[in-house]
Parts: sequence; C-alpha cells; structure tokens
Amino acid sequence: MATRRRPSPPPDSDAGRDAAARTFELVRRGKQQWEATFDALSEGIAIADDDARILRANAGFADLVGEPLPGVIGLHVCHTLFGEHHSLADLLAAAREGMRPAPLVRRSDRLGRMLRVSVAPIPSDAGAGSAVVALVVRATFANRGV
Repeated sequence: MATRRRPSPPPDSDAGRDAAARTFELVRRGKQQWEATFDALSEGIAIADDDARILRANAGFADLVGEPLPGVIGLHVCHTLFGEHHSLADLLAAAREGMRPAPLVRRSDRLGRMLRVSVAPIPSDAGAGSAVVALVVRATFANRGV
C-alpha cells in the first residue's frame, strides 16, 4: 500500500519559510561537518584545477609542504610536492579522464622525504573539465604498498 505524502506548504507561507529555514540549516551544518573533517585530517589533501593549481587544501597538506595554508592556494601541486611540473602529469591526466590510477610513491627531493600520492577525479557539473583531489602522505615501508 502506497503511503500518501502531505503536500508541501506554499513557499510564501509561514510553514513554507520554516521548512526552507530548516532545510538551509541542515545543509549549512552538513557543509560545516565536511569542512571540519577535511581540515582535521593529518593526511595532506589538495584539490587542484585543470591546470594543477591548488584550489583548496587542508592544514595537513600545508604542514607536509612546510607552507602556511593560505600560501599554498594557487600553487602548482606538482611543483609544490616535487619541485617540478611534470612529476604527477600522468596521474592527474588519468584522474581527469575519470580513472583512479595507482598511487605514485616517490622521493621528493624538494621536501626530503618519500611521498605516496593518490588522486581521484571530482567531476564538474558541466561535464567539461574537472578538478582532481590529491591525497598525500609520508610514505613508509608499511604504507608504500611494495
């Protein structure tokens, strides 16, 4: 037996405004929780655009690369991690094609440590071009996957 849904109140009624306010508050709290989670992780996370420029990063990423958080925005993710622009080109290209390539484990001479970089696509709403999320951790023998 199908359940009957109550009709939504008109948006210009008091009940409609209250429902819209509750919905907005739920969305706002959800956004805050995701942002807090993103910023609380110790792993480095950076979101890069089609040109591999960092759009957003968390404190873990800034700490990993030794820069203040506002200072990493706009930097080229490859250069920031490895000191060169081509180091992650294949990974980033694969992610932009919608793939989830195997992580890259490589020494960063710029940072003086081994890094494990995983990337994944973030499809755009328009379907043309996409951002890429990069997860960067200090690689140890235990988490290198070799």
